[in-house]
Amino acid sequence: MSAVGSSELTGSAEFADVGVIMFMPDCLNNYLVSPNKLLEYINADSAVLCNDSTLCQDIVAEHEVGGMCQPDHVQSTTSTINGLNRESKEKSSQRQKCFKYLMQENQEPKISEVYDKVLSGQ
Repeated sequence: MSAVGSSELTGSAEFADVGVIMFMPDCLNNYLVSPNKLLEYINADSAVLCNDSTLCQDIVAEHEVGGMCQPDHVQSTTSTINGLNRESKEKSSQRQKCFKYLMQENQEPKISEVYDKVLSGQ
């Protein structure tokens, strides 16, 4: 089976109420991961379900675009998914705002500022 292209994923996600991103925080990479799926699910107007112990949770919580759970607790995960299904359409405008905020054009000046400070020795 071959990988699904980015445009195909976003198109498919538009039919889903919830996009799931679950990385067990068993190594630093998984703890700090910020996968493309996060932006793609938000762009597709799907709520995001992620671990409550990854970098994704910061974006999901700050922008209120989904929910967090502990993947090894089935009852908690089920409850969170059901809650996301109920509020999915209500949070649509928040996901649109979040997507615009996360767009590269909006983040590029912030990144350039950090690089400028580092390179100038501040």
